[in-house]
Amino acid sequence: MSVLQKIAEIEAEMARTQKNKATAGHLGMLKAKLAKLRRELIEPSGGGGGGGKGDGFEVNKVGDARVGMVGFPSVGKSTLLTKLTGTFSEAAAYEFTTLTCVPGMIRYRGAKIQLLDLPGIIEGAKDGKGRGRQVIATARTCSLIIIVLDCLKPITHKRLIEHELEGFGIRLNKKPPEITFKKKDKGGINFTTTVSDPKVDLDTVKRVLGEYRIHNADIHMRGDYEVDDVVDVIEGSRIYIPCIYAINKIDQITLEELKVMSKLPHYCPVSSFHEWNLDGLVEMIWRYLNLTRVYTKPKGKLPDWSDPVVLPSDKCTVEQFCNKLHKAIIKQFKYALVWGTSAKHRASGDLAKKKTYPALYFLFKNKFLPENTHIIGYARSSLTNEELRDRVSPHLKGSEDDVRAFLGICTYVAGSYDEDSGFQKLEAVLAGIEAQHPGSPLGRLYYLALPPTVYPTVCKGLKQHCDSISDVDSNWIRIIIEKPFGRDTDSAEELAEQLGALYPEEQLYRIDHYLGKEMLQNLFVLRFSNTLFSLLWSRENIASVQITFKEDFGTQGRGGYFDSFGIIRDMIATHLSQILAFVAMEKPATLHPDDIRDEKLKLLRSVRPVRPEDCVLGQYVGKGTEPGYLDDPTVPEGSKTPTFASMILGINNDRWAGVPFIIKAGKALSQRKADIRIQLRQPPTFIFPGDAEYLRNEIVVRLQPDEAIYAKIVVKSPGLDMGTEMSELDLDYRRRFPGVVIPDAYSGLILEAIRGDQQHFLRRDELRAAWSIFTPLLNAIDEGKVPIHEYEFGSRGPAEADVLLNRTGYKRPVDYVWSLNHLSLKKKDK
Repeated sequence: MSVLQKIAEIEAEMARTQKNKATAGHLGMLKAKLAKLRRELIEPSGGGGGGGKGDGFEVNKVGDARVGMVGFPSVGKSTLLTKLTGTFSEAAAYEFTTLTCVPGMIRYRGAKIQLLDLPGIIEGAKDGKGRGRQVIATARTCSLIIIVLDCLKPITHKRLIEHELEGFGIRLNKKPPEITFKKKDKGGINFTTTVSDPKVDLDTVKRVLGEYRIHNADIHMRGDYEVDDVVDVIEGSRIYIPCIYAINKIDQITLEELKVMSKLPHYCPVSSFHEWNLDGLVEMIWRYLNLTRVYTKPKGKLPDWSDPVVLPSDKCTVEQFCNKLHKAIIKQFKYALVWGTSAKHRASGDLAKKKTYPALYFLFKNKFLPENTHIIGYARSSLTNEELRDRVSPHLKGSEDDVRAFLGICTYVAGSYDEDSGFQKLEAVLAGIEAQHPGSPLGRLYYLALPPTVYPTVCKGLKQHCDSISDVDSNWIRIIIEKPFGRDTDSAEELAEQLGALYPEEQLYRIDHYLGKEMLQNLFVLRFSNTLFSLLWSRENIASVQITFKEDFGTQGRGGYFDSFGIIRDMIATHLSQILAFVAMEKPATLHPDDIRDEKLKLLRSVRPVRPEDCVLGQYVGKGTEPGYLDDPTVPEGSKTPTFASMILGINNDRWAGVPFIIKAGKALSQRKADIRIQLRQPPTFIFPGDAEYLRNEIVVRLQPDEAIYAKIVVKSPGLDMGTEMSELDLDYRRRFPGVVIPDAYSGLILEAIRGDQQHFLRRDELRAAWSIFTPLLNAIDEGKVPIHEYEFGSRGPAEADVLLNRTGYKRPVDYVWSLNHLSLKKKDK
C-alpha cells in the first residue's frame, strides 16, 4: 500500500470515529500516525519530483524580512507585486499563472522587505504533488505569509489553501503551544498540566507517544491544548507564521459587503488594479512582521536616524545586531550600551509612559478634560491599542475603575514621521471620532515630543493631512513642542522660522515644564499680591539672587545625548533663564498671557550677555565606585563638554542695576535640589551680638524636592541673654496643606494648552532673547576659550565656583541648615 493510500485510509477512519473522551486516545494515535506519514511524504528519503527535503525555489533571501504571497491562479498576486515593489511579474500570455518565484523589494520605514510572488499551484502540496510542494517549502522560509484571495470566488478557496499549508507543518496566526517535552532513559511517562480538566489526558498522551516508540518522557502543558498541539511539539518541525488575507478586487463588490469583510480578523481588502488600500496593506505587513529598528550612534554625535539596523523584535539582541552588521564584530565586542525607546521620541516611549499619559490621567480622573476627549498615540512603533495600554497602565495610580475608564479613551495609530500615509491614516481616525459628535465644538491638541530636527517634517505632515477641522470660532488646533528649541540664537531662529511658516504663533505652545511647577507659579503670586515682598523686591534691599539646579547623579549612560548639548544648553538657557525672568520681571498689567510674556521679554532683553570671565565651568571625575563623565562609553574621548556651570548675570534696568544674579547648574553634585535664594542686604547698623554680615535675611523658594517657601530671619536665642540666631518663617506645603496632591507640572501645562492659555509657554521673541544671553559664551566654549575645571563626583562642584560666588558678596549663614526635620509641627489653635 502506498503512502497516499495509507493517509486516505487513516483520514477515513478518523472521519468514521465519533469524537468523545472514550475515543480520544485512539484519535490521538491516528493523528500521530497521520503526521508521521505526511512527514514521510513531504520529506522523501530519495530523489523524486518536486525536490528533496525543504526544497523550494532558488531565491536568495535578502533584506530584513521575507514575505511570501500564495494563492490560486488569477487572483492578482502578480499585479500586487508590480504595484508594491515596481517589479514586473505578469504571467506569460500562454500561461495561466507564473511558473517561477518572482522576488521584489518593499522599502518601508527604513526596512527592506523582500516580497515573493509564489506560483499559483499549491493544491496537493501536502500530499507531495508536483510544484505545489516547492511553493509551500519556500513559504516556510518566510517571516509572513499573505494569502491572496479573489473576493468574487468562494470562501472554500481560503480553507483549501489553509489546509495545504497546515498539512505542510505551517501554523498560521498561532503561537507555539506552551508544552514542555523531554525524553528520558527511564521512569515512564510523567504528564502534568496547569488545567484542572484538560482536553488531553494521560492515556491520550501515552497513545501518542507510543506511536513514536517513546515510553519514557516528561511532558508538561501550561494551558488547555488539543492533541494536535501535542503532536506538533513531538514532531518538532512545525513553524508558526503570521498571516494576512489580502482580499483582492474589492472594486467589484458593494460597500456593504466591503464593510463586513473589513471587520474579519487578519483581513485586508485591496484592489491591486486600482491601487486601493495598498498603503494599508504595507502598514499591516509592517505590523505583523513585528520588526525593531536599532539606530547606531557615533561617539559625540546624535543617533543616525536615516539608516536603522532592522531586527525581528524577538531576536533583538546585541549579538544579532552585531551579526547583522558583520559576523566578525561580535568576536571583538567588549561592552554594549543599549537603551530602549528614546525618552522624547514617540508615544510608546518613556516620556509618554511616565509623564504625558499620567498627566492626562490626572486630568481625566479629576474631570478636567472636556467631555468626549479621545487620546491617540502616534509613533513609528508597531503596537496595538492593547499593547499601548499595557505599557501605560503600570504608571497610572488609582482605582481599577478609573484606570480602566481612562485607558478606554486611549488608542494608538502607527505611522512614520516622514511619510504621507501615516498622517493620512491619523486623519482618518480623527475624522471618524469627530464624526460621532456632530455639532460639537472640536479641538485637536498635537503634543510633539521629538528631536527638533524632525519638528518641521512632522508639522508639515500635520498641516497637509491633519488640518481639515472646520473653520469656526469654537474649533481649534494647537501644537505643543518639547525642548530643545535649537542650540543657539541662529538655530533657534531657523527652527522658529520653519514652524512659523506652517502655524502662527498663537497655535504654537513651546513647553518648559519648569514653568508649570507649583512653587514657581506661587512665587508669581507671592511677589505681586503681598506688599511685604513687593516693597523689598529691588536693588535697595536685595544683595544677590541665586538660582540653583543640582543633580546627585551623572549621565547614567545618556552621555552621548548630553555631550551634544552640555549643561548650559540643556538647563540654563532653557529652564533657569525662565526662572530668572519670573524672579526679576516687572508686574504685568493683567494676567493675560501676552502681558505676562511681554514683561518676561523686557527683562530678558535687559540681561547682559554672559562674559567668559564671569563663568566657571566644570566636568566631574570619578570617585570611589562612581564613574567620571569621560568614563561613560557614550561620551567622546577627551570631551570638553561642561557638566557644571556657575555664572554671574547682570540686569541693566533701574530695579536690578548692580545686583548679581548667580545661576548655577550641575550634575554629579552632593545633593539633588532646585531652588531660588534671594539674600537681602544687612542692616546699616546692628546692635545685637553676632556678625550681621552672616545673619542676613534670605527668602528661599524650594522648587524640588519637598516644595517650600521660607524666609530666614534673625530671632532672639532662648534664654536670659540677648543672643541671636537664625530661624525661619516657613510655608512647608506638606504641613500647611496635608493630603493635598500637587499635580505634576505637565498636568497643569496640558490643561492650559487645552484652554488656550499661553502664559506658561515660551513665545518666539522671548526664546530669541534668552538665547542671545548665552550664545556668545557658548561660542567661546565651543572654540575652547573657556577652561574646564575638574570636580569629584558627589562634591559641591569646582572650588573655582566658590571663588566666583565670593566675588558677588554673598555671605553663607553660619551654623544654619534648613531641613524638614527641624521644622516644628504646630498644634492647632483651640
